[in-house]
Amino acid sequence: MNRRDRAAATVRRFPLLLTLLLAGPGASSAQLDNLERVGHEESNPFHLMNAEVVGDRVYVSEGLGSLGMETYDVSDPSQILRIDQDGPTTWRTRGYPERDRLVGFAHLDGVQIYDISGPSTELVMEYEPEPNTSYEGGDWSGDLLYVAAHQRGVDVLSAVEPGPIQFLERIDLGDNAAWDCDRVGEILLVANGRHGLTVVDLAETPPAVIRTIPLPGLANDLLVQDLLLFLSLGPGGVAVFDLAVPSNPVLLDHNTESRGNVTQIDRAGHRLVAGSWTHLELYDTSDPHALSLLGAEDTKTWAMGASIQDDPIDPIIALADWRGVSTYRPNPDAGPDIELSTPRIDFGAVAFEADTVVTVTNRGTAVLEVTEVTPPGGFEVDPQSFSLGAGESQEVTITAVGPDGVRSFVRYLSNDPDEASVRQYVYKNNDTFPQIGSVAPDFTLLGNDGEEHTLSDYRGKVVFLEFGANW
Repeated sequence: MNRRDRAAATVRRFPLLLTLLLAGPGASSAQLDNLERVGHEESNPFHLMNAEVVGDRVYVSEGLGSLGMETYDVSDPSQILRIDQDGPTTWRTRGYPERDRLVGFAHLDGVQIYDISGPSTELVMEYEPEPNTSYEGGDWSGDLLYVAAHQRGVDVLSAVEPGPIQFLERIDLGDNAAWDCDRVGEILLVANGRHGLTVVDLAETPPAVIRTIPLPGLANDLLVQDLLLFLSLGPGGVAVFDLAVPSNPVLLDHNTESRGNVTQIDRAGHRLVAGSWTHLELYDTSDPHALSLLGAEDTKTWAMGASIQDDPIDPIIALADWRGVSTYRPNPDAGPDIELSTPRIDFGAVAFEADTVVTVTNRGTAVLEVTEVTPPGGFEVDPQSFSLGAGESQEVTITAVGPDGVRSFVRYLSNDPDEASVRQYVYKNNDTFPQIGSVAPDFTLLGNDGEEHTLSDYRGKVVFLEFGANW
């Protein structure tokens, strides 16, 4: 079965408004761990977007250049081995081990089907859509391939080997932003971007939208398991629905504890993993009415896609980490374990000097030796080294000095076995790259009404900005 089916700021001298760069109501919580980094491989540091674990292989989508879909051997997760590459630039993959097949969704380059039965992947079928059609994700059900085509709705393709793949029809979703979809009987469930979850009745001629369930964030990935639907919502976290009646999904819980921006999700047993931009996240789904965040660990680069082995004893988590592939185990760390009260601080405007306090905690079982805390230029830290017993904490004062603009990081070096070097991003006087929680820089834009609008004129009101892009 495929994975879808098997599943205190202290301020002195000058006022400082500090809001933690964390999404959702869980923002004030400390960083969690319960994740052990095992390995990292960076032979291809180019925009790795998505990971799909099938057995001891990890198939990774490469979203820049021409390396396409890559294959890694993680039989020894501490020694990740890159063994193959095939196809065009790919944005999402989906494994069907019962067919020995992998489907790649390649954005403007269409869709590809690979044979993964051998030591290397082999492209067996592909389809190129009409110009300016973006294939983002989808589901292969029987002989039909349902492909989320973003603003164009969902394309239905005939995918019978040996091919060729043929276009059958397009399901119109009206105003939509389809990122992914999954078929359950005669119902098609669509992760429909800012519109939430869209439900399509395939038994109708033509297929018809029967409901759309609005949700906060950006619905971009979904998976079905045990009559449950799990949906990633970007900055909105993770939602779970009851699919006892697939045509009428019932929201059971919406967890907003995410530390980042939830993109790809995967689940094995009761563990759900998520690539969440700045973090790899681990959720407990044993009670679908109360999803809980078990682990959230800063990643080496940017966590785009995560997948987990279907192994109840010792599963490996694979992460597409933008510039490389990382492996993790969902285990509490043994020994020392460093934890920061926030991964990012934006000091906003600083004319002379402003400071705040960060709490460093040892969540491990042995003494944590923080050997060096190194700030960038324009910042000072105190203390610069310290030791913490199990469960102990230390306050570190970070001081921003001078009017220069800085976007950099404070580095914490320690004896934590899997986080020996931790970055804490710091910003000041940085209008070009404002962070979540800081005051947005002022600007003026021409509106659809032909009039100029200045942001500062709308202070205290909700302002909605929509940006679009094409690659």
